[in-house]
This record gives sequence, C-alpha cells and structure tokens, in this order.
Amino acid sequence: MKKLFYPLLGLVLLFSSCNKAQEETTELDTKVTSAATSTHLKLSVNEGSQESLLINSNGLKSLAIEFSSTVSIGDTMYWELAENSNLLSIEDIVIVTSDCGAENLFKDGVIFNEDKTRCYGVISEKAYGRTKYDIVYIYKDGSKITDDPEVKVDPPTPPGE
Repeated sequence: MKKLFYPLLGLVLLFSSCNKAQEETTELDTKVTSAATSTHLKLSVNEGSQESLLINSNGLKSLAIEFSSTVSIGDTMYWELAENSNLLSIEDIVIVTSDCGAENLFKDGVIFNEDKTRCYGVISEKAYGRTKYDIVYIYKDGSKITDDPEVKVDPPTPPGE
C-alpha cells in the first residue's frame, strides 16, 4: 500500500497543477479577447417631430441628447443610419468638450464610409474622462440635425487585474 501512496500523490499533484494552469490560461484568454470591444449606435429620427434617437446594439433606444456611452481605450465606436431612419447621411462627429482634448479622443479621427451612412472611431491611448460630442446628420428633407450625446472613457485597467 505504501508503494502506491507516493505515485498516487504525485498524480494528484500533477493533475491539480495542470488544472490550475488551464484556469489561468482561460482567464488570460478571456482578458485578451475581451480587452477591446465596440459600441454600435444606430441613428434614427421620428418623422413628425424630428426627435432623434440612438439605438444601441441591444436595441435600447434613447433620445440622442440624453445618450451616454462608456468605453475603454482601444474600443471602437460605430455610428450608422438605422433602417428607415428618415436620414440621408451622417455629416460629422464633432467634439464639443473633452477632458482629454478633442484631438486625443479618437486614434485616427472619425472614418466615414463613401456614402456617409456609417462611420467609426477607435478610442485613443491618450483618451480619458468625459467627452460631449455632436452628431451632425442630414434629415430626408435636406435640413441639418445636431445632437450632443456623451462618451465616458474608463481609465485603463492596471496589468494583473
């Protein structure tokens, strides 16, 4: 019986350490793959009132003027016209006020597709705090509509957390 004790103990310890290493690898993989995320905002306007709505990726609607997003460094923010949005194009994303300065919010500015129905910006390493920005878009009758939602950049997570 003594002869079997030490080999069995060795197998238990080996299995335990392999299992622990697997848990740590899975944790690390989760951190790496979930590090950068994206925020998708669809733009729409109610026809009669010209009341602007932002619709997030979960389908939640909010008046654009009351909308606030929380993002992290490296995240991507997308804006696009919703189906039947009553809008022709997104003309511009303009930084109004920013804790980090307008030039530091998006890594390479905001990038528009050819017909200006979609655009995106990647949150810069220099970004922090709150930013109010304007979304300028063209209503179907040709008039300009401007809304000013907010984005909050979470501070970076220290390594090892």
